[in-house]
Amino acid sequence: MVTRNSESYSLALIRKAELIRELPSALAEGQFFIVYQPQNSGVDGALIGAEALLRWQNPRKGLVSPVEFIPISEQTGFIIELTEWLFRESFR
Repeated sequence: MVTRNSESYSLALIRKAELIRELPSALAEGQFFIVYQPQNSGVDGALIGAEALLRWQNPRKGLVSPVEFIPISEQTGFIIELTEWLFRESFR
């Protein structure tokens, strides 16, 4: 008997496997982009910097949440390639 929980778990595993498989091609195809979030001083509100936030726009899945793809990238070791890309692009 298949329950809703086991079906949800199976779908989550399938999605995770798809994201693992798609990460390298997503990087190669330019699906990642950076959003800059301003950082302000708590004292006077002056702009003191910006945080570079990584985002993934997948052509089939839409915007993939960093809450989803960052842990997968860390688990698979792909985070190294993503981090290198993020540094290169943000400094460019």
